[in-house]
Amino acid sequence: MNRGKKAVYNSLASAASQIVSMICGFILPHLILSAFGSSYNGITSSVAQFLSVIALLRAGVGGATRVSLYKSLADNNIQQVSATVKATELFMRKVALIFSGIVVLFSLLYPYLVKEEFDWLFAASLVLVMSLSTFVQYFFGITYQFLFQADQRQYITSILEIIAVIVNTLLSVILIRLGVGIHGVKLGSAVAFSITPIALSIIAKKRYHLDPHAQPDYSSISQRWDAFFHQLASFIHNNTDITLLTIFTNTREISVYTVYYLVANGLKHVMSTLVVGVESAFGNIIAKQEMDTLQRDVVYYETLLHVFSSILFGAAIVLVTPFVQVYTKGINDVNYSRYMFGYLAIVGEMLYVLRSPYEALVNAAGHFKQTKKYAFAEAGINLIVSILLVRRYGITGVVIGTVIAIVFRNISYGTYTSKVILHRALSKLLKRFCVTASTTLLIICISHVIPIPAMVSYFNWILYAIEITLLSVSITFLINILFYKNDVLQLTRKIRSIIISIVKR
Repeated sequence: MNRGKKAVYNSLASAASQIVSMICGFILPHLILSAFGSSYNGITSSVAQFLSVIALLRAGVGGATRVSLYKSLADNNIQQVSATVKATELFMRKVALIFSGIVVLFSLLYPYLVKEEFDWLFAASLVLVMSLSTFVQYFFGITYQFLFQADQRQYITSILEIIAVIVNTLLSVILIRLGVGIHGVKLGSAVAFSITPIALSIIAKKRYHLDPHAQPDYSSISQRWDAFFHQLASFIHNNTDITLLTIFTNTREISVYTVYYLVANGLKHVMSTLVVGVESAFGNIIAKQEMDTLQRDVVYYETLLHVFSSILFGAAIVLVTPFVQVYTKGINDVNYSRYMFGYLAIVGEMLYVLRSPYEALVNAAGHFKQTKKYAFAEAGINLIVSILLVRRYGITGVVIGTVIAIVFRNISYGTYTSKVILHRALSKLLKRFCVTASTTLLIICISHVIPIPAMVSYFNWILYAIEITLLSVSITFLINILFYKNDVLQLTRKIRSIIISIVKR
């Protein structure tokens, strides 16, 4: 299977996974809000984010493993693949055991942060229950997830994730309807999400005929500490906000934050399906020294991302708060109508998505050491600005810190990859971002001409969303045809040829 076909399979499977996750992601929080209230929704989100802090233990090893596997997979060197996998698996099992110890300590301390709203035993036991699926993932399956990613077969992981998410949703709905407490619901989730790592382990060992007696090659993951700083920046982007809100605000504000980010993260994940497997494709190209192909494919991915980001995120900036108003109708224990926060949350995730090709290039080339200073700076900017603003501006303050940090990292990544990896003029990158920014601003400005109906039901919102989306599509295509006609046409021909080849197969 060539790179183009793998890319399509990965994208389709990832798109299906993200759609299922997004739909289920809207169902469960609403059920928790309705059945338990905003405080319960807030504490489960808070615990999940704090547990992901502990995930820093594995930061860097995934990137280092994939870079090592690109070359050995391209050469079909199964013995070296086995040695790399064995080293990663042993490392991750040590991480799983360390994770367990830290979780126990965390469960003893976390209840003091929420003692005004929940008793000690309730909070401590919730931490332990919610940590179970992460332990299973580290101990059994995450190594093989790295292997499938490196081989551009992420669609296998996506299919298993779809099954796990559906099982989790059905099980959680049943448990909530039966009147089971939040601990029982989260225990059901832990069981459901253990499906993916265990299945990955079984499938990978059969597919790749890995040598179970291979000697672990720890040198193959020696770059993990350089890659760690890149993972740290991503981790801070995903987790700093709720961590600070837990410390400086309350669970109701966290609930507002998580409801808006259901939309923001949902769109980010939908967009990620367009470039799923890009890093592994770039890694394969770089391993084979096909630099002309790399130049061409980067342009394809840039065009794809910027066009669809303008359409989806441009419309979402206008639509997010009206949607939240409908979604939280009848829930009055906190104000969910936060327009400025909604705008900034969507802008932040749009910027994060637009840097994907450049981040993938850095990772695929293994340039972790050369660029870790940018990752470290992004993390520092995010933390410092968010801490300075959270007390005065609450959830809006932390998202401002996130946006500023992302802007810095986008500039850094774009400049580095243009000069060092792609060897192209920086003006091409600047033009691309200026055109997208102008397109998005034009969508927002013109949308204000369209009257906003009273958001009394999803039907009203859907009608309004159709109008805004059609406006967004029209403006985006007109501007991109004006500035990037050849790129759009070439991308269209490329996608059509891949689809035709798959259909004929």
